[in-house]
Amino acid sequence: MAVWDKNPGHTGILFEHSDGSMMLLHLASHQTLRMNQPTRKNGWVRARIPKERLEQVAALCERIWHKHGTNIPYGFRYVATRFSRAGEFKKGLGTGETGLTCATFVLAVFASVGLDLLRLEEWEKRPEDGARFEEILNTFKEGGVPAPALAIMKQQIDAVRYRPLEVAGGSMFTPPASFQDASGRATEIEQELRGE
Repeated sequence: MAVWDKNPGHTGILFEHSDGSMMLLHLASHQTLRMNQPTRKNGWVRARIPKERLEQVAALCERIWHKHGTNIPYGFRYVATRFSRAGEFKKGLGTGETGLTCATFVLAVFASVGLDLLRLEEWEKRPEDGARFEEILNTFKEGGVPAPALAIMKQQIDAVRYRPLEVAGGSMFTPPASFQDASGRATEIEQELRGE
């Protein structure tokens, strides 16, 4: 299941923990991976994926949390980063990739169990993507993210952006979802959040 904050700029993975509770695993910021119980501020969609495959995703989420705690860096470029079966991150970095966003964290987790949620090759850089990455960098700078980490992210400002609601919307289709399907469903989710 994919989940998003009612602020449409964030997404994560809602899954059933081994103790039976529902948990939300999400990359909140640079080196700020969080696992907590969902709240009323979260919306969610059911991924169109067989239950046994979702159980693999849930198991990997737990391994990632136990392996990394909070320590996963933020990075804008994403194509091939994966987690190992043991939940290790750094060994699975794609070429030229240094971290993940909240949206690409979800993509990487699903891809790590053999489920590509989106047809990545259909996404193109959009004019407003760089401006959004700049906003994130400014927020990180104000929040005290170290200058070397900011410099690495700045080099990736030209990356293709996979938007949080597109990832959530794309999960509602048999994978991998097309750009048209994922972006169309993202628009529907955003309209629902605004009460339109």
